[in-house]
Amino acid sequence: MKLSKVFKLSLCFYLPVILFLINFLIFQPFRFYYIYPWLDIPMHFLGGAAIAFSFLCVLNKCKDEIIIKDKLVKVIIIVSLVTLTAVLWEFWEHLVNYLFKLEWYFTLRDTLEDLFLGMLGGLIVVLFSKSVTTTK
Repeated sequence: MKLSKVFKLSLCFYLPVILFLINFLIFQPFRFYYIYPWLDIPMHFLGGAAIAFSFLCVLNKCKDEIIIKDKLVKVIIIVSLVTLTAVLWEFWEHLVNYLFKLEWYFTLRDTLEDLFLGMLGGLIVVLFSKSVTTTK
């Protein structure tokens, strides 16, 4: 794969990068999640939506190399990738909390809600995506 193609594919991930930067440069340092605990809900939903958008973008830019004709298969693949990303994110949160002795308190319920919201955000983006809903 050419370097220019890799660069173009990396641009697909600008939304998750922006959310990541907002989270760790603004929300975490200024303790927004402690002041506004409800903020965690839209952030995980938006994270899942952003990841789904990114993977859809990659599939669209690689439509010559990656051919998925069945819409259901495309939905399953994207939602699976969003779910994997959400699981890795939760592991990462716990690792950072452990290594840096942060005061983030996680419960099983919180983790499952975060995973569900990420998957839901991804599913909604995929279901409303033109690349999945249009017929050719």
